[in-house]
Amino acid sequence: AINLKSQLYDCSFGELNVSVDYSNLPDVENAVSSPGVLEVDINASLALDSIGTIRSAITAAVNDKLNITLPGPFDHVMYLLEGCYVDCGWEAYALVD
Repeated sequence: AINLKSQLYDCSFGELNVSVDYSNLPDVENAVSSPGVLEVDINASLALDSIGTIRSAITAAVNDKLNITLPGPFDHVMYLLEGCYVDCGWEAYALVD
């Protein structure tokens, strides 16, 4: 099957393997809405607030929900923003640390 997991693995020549096994992370396992998906609400506007404000709001909401400080136990974290589909300025965004 072609999906995010398979494409990240293939494009990284086997170096990036996405896992949804949270058995050693009970707070994460209990918080996800579906495998690999953690949903949070933020008190910020995609149309009015800056990228930094949005990113900080998401990070704070995830930290609070999981009781961790990102990146925590994760090697890679992706933010997907619901409600941003066309002309919102977020069609493609990356942050490299």
